[in-house]
Parts: sequence; structure tokens; C-alpha cells
Amino acid sequence: MSAGAPELREQMLRLGLAPPSRALGDSVFAYIGELEKWRLRVNLIGNCSPDDLLLFHILEAFWAADRFLGGGETLADIGSGAGFPGLAMKLYRPTLNVALIERTLKKCVFLSATSRRLGLAVSVHNGSAEGWDGWGAVECASVRAVRLGPALLTTLRKAGVSLLHFRGADPEPNLASWRLVREEAFPAGNNRWVGLYRPPENG
Repeated sequence: MSAGAPELREQMLRLGLAPPSRALGDSVFAYIGELEKWRLRVNLIGNCSPDDLLLFHILEAFWAADRFLGGGETLADIGSGAGFPGLAMKLYRPTLNVALIERTLKKCVFLSATSRRLGLAVSVHNGSAEGWDGWGAVECASVRAVRLGPALLTTLRKAGVSLLHFRGADPEPNLASWRLVREEAFPAGNNRWVGLYRPPENG
């Protein structure tokens, strides 16, 4: 396991997560290695520091998967980008069925290559979430750093798909008509929140 393993273990325990197995720790640092390798070719994570990458990207996704998902759901991650939160949640809960939806082809290539590198069985779809034809098999969608416009919310509502929404300090006004099942603050701070929403019953 990487030299960063003690820090990973400490951070996971601080978040109330079980300590990582050797396999999970190896996979986390393999993921970080792939991000570093690809970042010169594809704008994946900007100027994010290694500490913030681990805590506010990877471990935030782990924590959300632990708190909000049982592990057997079919999940579609909208605007996956570098794989947050969808690919990271699959890494933490391998029994999830995960589809990664991303508009940028280069990022889709990264997601496909990295999921193979990590041994994770996911499907990667290049295009818009509104145009994807797989919603009938999905129970929950995850969204992080993606605008929740009316067209996207209409797509999810018509499919009866729940929404796991990652946000910063400000609530999303377009979710006002959706039913908030539960919302929790990410324990590491930085004013990060995750909420589980159900679509409005009146359609």
C-alpha cells in the first residue's frame, strides 16, 4: 500500500468510515495516480491539491455512499468528469450498478481507462443525461457540480428517479418542489452537503 495509507486510514476513521482494506487503499492511490497521469491531457480536477483531492473528492464520495446507499442500487452519475462521485462510490461499494454519463469525449476515455485499471465494472456513456435512454433501469442519480436545469429535472421526474445531490453552501432552488428525504453535512467541513431527494408525486 502507498506511503499515504496512514493518512487515508486516519481520514476515513475521522469520517466514521471503516478503515480501508489493503485492496481499497491500493485502489485509492492507483486512482490518484491515474488522475495525475491524465491531468496534463484532460482538464479533470484543475489545480486541486493532493490533500483536497483525497478528502473532498474521493472520501466525500465514500462517505456519501456509506451514508445514503445500501450497495445494491442502480446509479447513474450525471456529469461524471473525473469520476466524482460515481466512480469513487463504485470503488467504495463494488456491488453498486453504476452508469457514468459525461458529455466530453476525452473525459469518457479517461473514465473507461481508469475503471478498467481499477477493475470496476461500470458503463460509460458519452452524451447528455437528457438524451440517455437508460433511465428506465435506474433507481438513483448522483449530481455534483452540475447545473440542475428544468430539462434534466424533468427527465429524472418522468423516470421516477431519486436524486443524490452534492452541493456547497447554497441550496438548489430548482429542487424546491422535490421531497427532501435526508440531508447531511459532510463532516470534514468546507460547507459541503449531500441530500437525497425524491421526485414530486404530483409530477
